[in-house]
Amino acid sequence: MAQIGQKEKRFTYMLITLFVVLSAGIIAGSILFYRYQRDILTLNQTRELLSIAELKARQISDFRKERYSEANFLLGNHSFMAAVKTYHSNPQSNVNKDFLEDWLLPIQKNHNYENICIIDTNGNIFYSIGNDNSVDYKHRKDVFTILKENKIRFGDLHLHEKDSSIRLEIFV
Repeated sequence: MAQIGQKEKRFTYMLITLFVVLSAGIIAGSILFYRYQRDILTLNQTRELLSIAELKARQISDFRKERYSEANFLLGNHSFMAAVKTYHSNPQSNVNKDFLEDWLLPIQKNHNYENICIIDTNGNIFYSIGNDNSVDYKHRKDVFTILKENKIRFGDLHLHEKDSSIRLEIFV
């Protein structure tokens, strides 16, 4: 009987050992599977974020190209520039005001611009269409230098002083 008791003990130890080995294998397999899944999810999320970043960069680049194209069109339009100069020297002229509106109103409406302002070299607005007829102070002091260059210049994206809306000035 002592032999049967020893066999039972041995069998019990073998079962416990088998249980411990299988448990350790399941735990190790679970940990490896978790790490594998975590790495795959991280890789997928990284790819997604990179795609979104590339898309946003492309959108910003396209936006900038479109604005530059519009500004270049106005800068190269001699009849428009002559009308601006004539209106600046005689703001009471309805003919020139109507001419400027004919050019600028469609641009404002088609691109949902809040406003379009034409400013003189002192930074004073002499013609404007839209809701807000103000230029941030930090750009007023640079306007003479910018206009003297006779180039298209983009301002920085910034919060407007009055209403904290996001603004971008384009100087032509």
